Amino acid sequence: MEQGKADRYDAAVNWLKKVKAAYLQLGQKTEWSAYRSQLEAAHGRKGKLMELFKELNK
Repeated sequence: MEQGKADRYDAAVNWLKKVKAAYLQLGQKTEWSAYRSQLEAAHGRKGKLMELFKELNK
């Protein structure tokens, strides 16, 4: 995501799904929300990535 390579956003979001599951399994929902918010603030201008981020709400 940092490099802005849109062709890799799918892989990044798949990885983030695993990260989210780990946070939730450890009972750290608040920490996950904060991490996600940081990512959205840092990458909010990347339209394709933000569209894929919606999958993290599922």
